[in-house]
Amino acid sequence: MYFYKGSRDILSDIEADEKAREIIRKDILKVFDVKNLSFLIGAGCSSFLKGNDGPDIGVPVMSELAREFYGEVAEDNDKEYITNTLKINIAETPFNNNLETLMEVLYSYLFLLQKQSAETADITALIQKVTNFLLRKCINKENNSKHDEVINLYSLFYKKLIYRDSNLSKPNIEVPHKKWTRVMQHSLLP
Repeated sequence: MYFYKGSRDILSDIEADEKAREIIRKDILKVFDVKNLSFLIGAGCSSFLKGNDGPDIGVPVMSELAREFYGEVAEDNDKEYITNTLKINIAETPFNNNLETLMEVLYSYLFLLQKQSAETADITALIQKVTNFLLRKCINKENNSKHDEVINLYSLFYKKLIYRDSNLSKPNIEVPHKKWTRVMQHSLLP
């Protein structure tokens, strides 16, 4: 477990997990009371690995999503389209381990086709397939009822934000890639 404040690893001298968690908990509670609070939510923030060798019960990281999409969801015609039309080798970096990079190319190609008034049905269908896959993985219904631990962690985090002192300014929450904000907003809907 790692907890950095600036460049200093706060937990480097501590062995016990529970003591480390308590230090993190106290420091984070202090942070909630600062006047101007901002969060930058990035890669892996929704991933929750249960134990060192346990299952990942949160939203999987991009490399796992890419492997699952290419291996189980993308059909042969999707892979042929990606390879022959887009000239992308999904077995090579950066596409083999980052589904987000593929989506960037798909949206760029859609924009190009629209500007050229060309047919967009194939690219739109592929974008929809990837988006539906990501949405399903982000909603994570198969784990919602099994792992209350993750839901309670998020609930506690958001309650701390919502119920913070009204004299303090509202926190800023930033997601680095704006197009994924749309996917995440949909995942919050009932």
